[in-house]
Order: sequence, then structure tokens, then C-alpha cells
Amino acid sequence: MSVSSDQECIRKCKEEVQCKAITYRNSDGNCWLKTKENGDRISQNPGITSANIECFKDPSFGCFQHDTDFFYADLKAMSVSSDQECIRKCKEKSTDCDSALIPLL
Repeated sequence: MSVSSDQECIRKCKEEVQCKAITYRNSDGNCWLKTKENGDRISQNPGITSANIECFKDPSFGCFQHDTDFFYADLKAMSVSSDQECIRKCKEKSTDCDSALIPLL
């Protein structure tokens, strides 16, 4: 999803029960919500900021990890060829999907 800041990305994550961490790319505002702290693996990546939500319970910590990417463990992300396919996949019981986000171009 696209957001205006890393703070907005954190707010989006806090709205999702399953969200444990975020990765945010400043250059285009992309925000990825993660189902696991630190994602599946951590990698150095310039221009990327990641954070674990648990850290924000005590804001005295430096929660944002700059130039750090939490790979994988995305919250319900998938590639599809059309909005109809996205909705169909969401309705399938195997995906455990509650909603579908279809960006307007």
C-alpha cells in the first residue's frame, strides 16, 4: 500500500491485529505490513526503513531501523492479474482473507 510517511505505515499496522512489523520505502511511499517481527529475514537496503510494532510500547527506544529491510512475512500480499481475480482469491476459504485492497491507477 502507498502511504505518506513511515508514521502512517505504523498507524496502518496498529489497525491490523496480525501486524507485527512494517517495512517502508521512502522513495515511493510503499508500506508493507508484516506478520512476524523482523519479517522472515533482515537485509541491509538503502532507502528502506523497518520497525517492529512491539518496540513502540516504549518510545524511548530507537524503533526505526534505517536502511534495513524486513523481507517476506507480508500480511496477505499476493500478485493477481485483475481486480476480479483479487476478489475471487479473497473469497476462497484457503486464504483467510477478510478484505481486498485494489489500488486505483
